[in-house]
Amino acid sequence: MRNARLRNYVGDTRLFIDPQCKELIRDFGRVTWAATNEIDKSDPARSHASDALGYFIAQAFSMKGTIGEKNSGRIV
Repeated sequence: MRNARLRNYVGDTRLFIDPQCKELIRDFGRVTWAATNEIDKSDPARSHASDALGYFIAQAFSMKGTIGEKNSGRIV
């Protein structure tokens, strides 16, 4: 789901990365899947930026519906 923000199955791009985000761009180029079917985190310098983006996307573009009052006190 998170990757669909970058480019979905029909080719729509909905999230753009600023060229100044050097570590995030490096993450996209170097982070790979390990044999355990999880992200390879063997390089301590990698995956932090892309993990952070993933958490943001999951929060900001959640597929869960919101009903009622949220912690902010707003009614959605």
